[in-house]
Amino acid sequence: MIKIVFFTTVCFFIGCQSQAKATGDISGSNGRPDFYQGVYISNRTAQSAKAFGKLIDTIANDGMNAVVIDAQPRKLDKYVLEKLQEKNVYGIARVVAFEGGLTSQFPKKERMDSIKKSVRDACTLGFKEINIDYIRYSDGGWDFKASFEKRYENITSIIQEIRSDTLDACSSDVLFGGDIFGRVPFIENDAIGQRVENFSEKLDLLYPMLYPSHFYGLKSRVGDPYTTVLEGMQKTIKRSKETTLVVGWIQGFRMHIGASGLSYTDYIKAQMQGCLDSKGKGFIVWNAMNEYEPTLEAFRQFKMENSP
Repeated sequence: MIKIVFFTTVCFFIGCQSQAKATGDISGSNGRPDFYQGVYISNRTAQSAKAFGKLIDTIANDGMNAVVIDAQPRKLDKYVLEKLQEKNVYGIARVVAFEGGLTSQFPKKERMDSIKKSVRDACTLGFKEINIDYIRYSDGGWDFKASFEKRYENITSIIQEIRSDTLDACSSDVLFGGDIFGRVPFIENDAIGQRVENFSEKLDLLYPMLYPSHFYGLKSRVGDPYTTVLEGMQKTIKRSKETTLVVGWIQGFRMHIGASGLSYTDYIKAQMQGCLDSKGKGFIVWNAMNEYEPTLEAFRQFKMENSP
C-alpha cells in the first residue's frame, strides 16, 4: 500500500461479540465458518503434501478453521481438499488477477482467460469460495486517463465477467470474495478502481487488507494495530450491503511493529481482537513465508481471553 491521501478517525470502543464466535467451530453454509480464524498458505507450501499436511494439522489442533490458499501458478492437487475435509478446515482458493495492478484501462484477453481457468480449476477441485486478489489498477503509472467512476465501472465489470464466465465450473453456491487496499475503507475515492460500495454489489465477501505497517506515514495507524483493524473493519461493514461478509486480512509479520510498543505476539493478538470487536466475520493472517508460530501463540491467548 502507498501513503493514504485522506482518512477520518473515529475512535469508539466496541464491545466483544458473542464469545462463542471465537472458536474453531464450522457451522455456516457449505462448511463456511461463522467467524473465520485462519491463515494464508502459499502455492509453494500447498505443492508439498508433507509441508501442507503438517501446517493444516498444526493450525487445526489449535482451533483455527480456515485457510486461504494460492491456486496459482501451479494447480492444486486433490490431497489439498482431502486434508482440509479431514481436519474440518474451510478452504478458500486465492486467485491473483493482475499482479501489481492493471496499468492499461482494460486487461488482455489472454490474462482474463488465465484468471478464469484458475477459478474453474479451483471450483472443479471442490473449493466453495474464491478469493480474488489484485483486482484493481496499479497505484500509478497508467497509460490512460479515466474518471473515478469509469475506473470503478471497469473493475467491477471485470469481476462480473469472471463470475459469469465461470458458471460452467462454479456452482451457484460458490462464494466470491475480493481483496481491497487497507486505505480504501477510509477514503471516498481511489484511482486504483476500488470502492467498498461498488465491490459490495458484485462480491459476496470483502477482505480489507488492514496491515497496520502499510499505513505509511500515519504513526497513529502503524502504532495502534487494534484501532486500525477495528476501524477499518467497521468502515468496510458500514459501507457494504447488509448481506456482504467482511473478513480482515491482518499482519503476521514484523514490519514496523516497534512503533506500537507491543511484542510480536501481542501485536497479532490485538488485530484478532479488532476483527472480533468490529462484528465482522473473522480474520486471515498473512505471512508470506507461512511461518505461524507467533501467530498461533497469539491465537491461543486470543481464544483464552475470549472464552466464556
